[in-house]
Amino acid sequence: MTGAAIMSKLPISAFIICLNEEAYLSNCIESLESCAEIVIVDSGSTDGTAALVQSYIEKGWPIRFLFEAWRGYAGQKQFALEQCTQPWCLNIDADERLDAPLQELLPTLLAAPVETVGWRVARRPYLIGYGYTPDRVRERKNLRLIRKGRGAYDLAQKVHEGIVPDGKVEAAATGSLLHYRPLVIDEQILKENKYSTLKADQQFAAGKPPRGYKMIFSPPLYFLRLYFRNGLWRCGFPGFIEAATGAVYAFLTAAKIYQRHALKRKPNFDDMERGRRGNEDAMKVHHYHFGKDGGAERFFVHLVNALARRGVEQTAVIRPNRLWRKDIENSAKLIESNFRNLSTDRLLLPLKVMRNARRDKPDALFSWATRASRLMPNYKGCIKISRLGDYPTNLSYFKNTDVLVCNTPGIGEHVRRIGWTRGVEVISNFTNTERVAPIDRASLDTPEGVPVVMSMGRFVPRKGFALLTEAVAKLPGVYLWLAGDGEERENVEKLAADLGVLDRVRFLGWQKDTRPFLAAADIFVMPSSHEPLGNVILEAWAQEKPVVSSRSEGPSWFMQDGENGLLADIGDVDGFSRAIERLINDKALAAYVAAGGHATLMQQFSEDAVAGAYIELFKRKP
Repeated sequence: MTGAAIMSKLPISAFIICLNEEAYLSNCIESLESCAEIVIVDSGSTDGTAALVQSYIEKGWPIRFLFEAWRGYAGQKQFALEQCTQPWCLNIDADERLDAPLQELLPTLLAAPVETVGWRVARRPYLIGYGYTPDRVRERKNLRLIRKGRGAYDLAQKVHEGIVPDGKVEAAATGSLLHYRPLVIDEQILKENKYSTLKADQQFAAGKPPRGYKMIFSPPLYFLRLYFRNGLWRCGFPGFIEAATGAVYAFLTAAKIYQRHALKRKPNFDDMERGRRGNEDAMKVHHYHFGKDGGAERFFVHLVNALARRGVEQTAVIRPNRLWRKDIENSAKLIESNFRNLSTDRLLLPLKVMRNARRDKPDALFSWATRASRLMPNYKGCIKISRLGDYPTNLSYFKNTDVLVCNTPGIGEHVRRIGWTRGVEVISNFTNTERVAPIDRASLDTPEGVPVVMSMGRFVPRKGFALLTEAVAKLPGVYLWLAGDGEERENVEKLAADLGVLDRVRFLGWQKDTRPFLAAADIFVMPSSHEPLGNVILEAWAQEKPVVSSRSEGPSWFMQDGENGLLADIGDVDGFSRAIERLINDKALAAYVAAGGHATLMQQFSEDAVAGAYIELFKRKP
């Protein structure tokens, strides 16, 4: 693109925020050919977005490609707006493009009188089975073109963010932004769920009161407005689906606002059964947990914080100096003890926890795994729960336990087979589902553009890190990141050296937050020979990564080969290598199983479902 061509362009800075938009960004950029500047702000793409943008820059397109860690939709767009240098600024999403009439109209819009500070523009979505909605379908016009310095984003808006203008705004008479992101219904519902959460959080933070009637009336009214008033009926069944999913969004938003206010109030759990103690008392739980550092501990942290958000008062007995202590210290009163055989705590701690139970009168005593279950006092005033994340060899640990909570059906069946006759409940795990910005690969001496496989956990033989190293060694140019620590690490490092791939393997050590590393990787692999559940798979799904797993116990329960991941036989080096290679070479398959995994996570392993199940269990009397 010549200097003369750039000089002849319209004085517009188009600004785009993006994350992994390789599939859509070309059409967007091509429609902005008349703009003097294009500002693209990336929050950490791991696909080919960066290479695509660089190819346009090399062709002479006036693009400034910037990185900014995610600030939320409004914050990210405000940052992009502030980078613009031209007299007019045009906000456009990566999956949108200017149609021909709008491109032709731009010079007229820019020539508006000085009192006009911005222009609202129509937006036409693409409907699967129909195409772009026709002009006769009414679409709300949003402020997209603004004079530099005459508008800013409201940072309190978490979703449906828009520019707040400082002056008069008019509507463009013709032309549209064409929005092309065809989502199948599963993906659309996940999107509505995400956006309704953001909207509910925004309105709750603003003090908007709950309105129960909106759960009843808002969905049908929303549907009627879109389908009949706006004219989506003209698009047949695709229009019906679009209006119906909008109604789902309306219901979820109203319901989530209602529940946030309900959770803010202190609960009143079954007055008759709880001795009519009244609303003034919060539910109380005492935890006993002597785990170290791993997936089970991450779930313990997640659950303690989730229960705290729901108003549960908690006390937790844990080992001293745990790395994750600070992550729960604001959610629970902490008592630190080693509870070892050759320590005074072995004698005194059981007396202390019994005294605490009699004093606090908790709703539940909750021990985590076998060792902590030995500490369970024979207290008669509440339900006593032991949570199992693995297969116990005997039941003697649980003499004072009323109910065993197993995180997979297989563990529940196992304890029944070996003689457990009291209560059994299957309640699985959940993880933090927030998407985060990836770390910079350069910080791990990993080139951009190379395939990166990641795994994590304790370095013990059953985790299969040696097998995974062998599998990656068979794939030239593929890098392997291993997060965690343990006694097996030195052996894996030696194996990587012996195989000649130490230059492609990165040992990350123990990481408090593995999400940025997962976000920067391409594929997650869990090669364990024994894995009762597989928390790490859930964490990878939260970052929407494709997963390869062994056919171990937990994954065999909730994974379907080719649907939400790929499965390989335990110990099969070549099988893991082939599965990884399939995902590298078949981007469509990788995207498909990643989306399937994320859908499974949201449907089966959500915080609301798991925390709610535990709270219902806490209400029971033995």
